[in-house]
Amino acid sequence: MAKISNTTSYPNAAAAADDYVIGTDVSDNNNTKNFTLQEIANLAPGEVEGAVYSTGTWTPIAFVSGSATAPVYTSAGYYVQTGNKVSAFFEITVTTAATGYAIARVAGLPLNASQGNGARGTVSIASTSPTSATNQFVGGRADATSFRLFTFKNLTSFPLNMEYVDGLWSGAPVPFSVQGVLEYYTII
Repeated sequence: MAKISNTTSYPNAAAAADDYVIGTDVSDNNNTKNFTLQEIANLAPGEVEGAVYSTGTWTPIAFVSGSATAPVYTSAGYYVQTGNKVSAFFEITVTTAATGYAIARVAGLPLNASQGNGARGTVSIASTSPTSATNQFVGGRADATSFRLFTFKNLTSFPLNMEYVDGLWSGAPVPFSVQGVLEYYTII
């Protein structure tokens, strides 16, 4: 590629969408290609070969295991996938509390989470309202097709010694609502 040293003959000009840029073919270094600036500008995530970009809605499903009964709730979700990273936003409003020891779990992920090497993902809670000792959700963790919500338990009063424990769909005043985002990786 030659360097343009005579800037008098080639003055600086504003780029236009139909101006060309010369590139090299990825499979043949001796082959050049011409691209317009508009074609380059159009290369958004998901349009580049091999990249994945998608968005959509999903329905979070509040569930419990064992002999507890599930809560009555409404839910909504939205997700963004960029490459193999997924951000699944959710809101769940519990209108009738679960009965028994109902560990707070959520299924219905828009895409399965990858397994192993700590790539399961984490939950960030935006808000829980109103709160009690069982639904003061502070985070969570995903497995392949669902995630669980955690709260803190104070092990001693002083010094402050806290641990994560399972949050519950039971034992809280209703209605209550939880909003957050699960960020995790999926297999493409």
